[in-house]
Amino acid sequence: MEIIVIIFLVFVFCVCISSKEIDMDEKPYMELHFNQLQFSPQQFYKAIEQSLFERQIPGLRTKKISRPEGGLFSAQRLYLRIKRKNLVIDVCSFPFGTGQFVSCRSGKAADIRKKFFGEKSIIYTLLDILVYKKTFFRNDQDAIFKKLVNESIGETIGAIQRTQGHKHYKG
Repeated sequence: MEIIVIIFLVFVFCVCISSKEIDMDEKPYMELHFNQLQFSPQQFYKAIEQSLFERQIPGLRTKKISRPEGGLFSAQRLYLRIKRKNLVIDVCSFPFGTGQFVSCRSGKAADIRKKFFGEKSIIYTLLDILVYKKTFFRNDQDAIFKKLVNESIGETIGAIQRTQGHKHYKG
């Protein structure tokens, strides 16, 4: 019994230490450029957050993160990280030329079980079957989460365009 408690505590410890690791896709799933339209990324992110919170998505968390534009000494770029369970979406927005660029990348929180137990271990398999099994319901939740994020982004861009007298974006 003690060995089970020790394994559990080590597992919890490892999860806590590496909970910040995110496996993000290299290529954005959404890239948009709006010519003759510029807006503050901070205001854009705030409006997206407000739109998302109005939807009352269970387990939704957002925060601003900084990522380097290039190497070690490069400037930092502000992103909006939107998270629900292990699904993560990073939104980036910045002025580019005479317009505004917006991109979204998706990713998942790193699977600490693979790192700790190994993907082929009995404990990993048992956890996968008993706790982490991907079901149609969980897949549907991930899909609707991503759809609602995209709708919030589209609505926010549309609202900005209307206030600046541009044609409405339909995303």
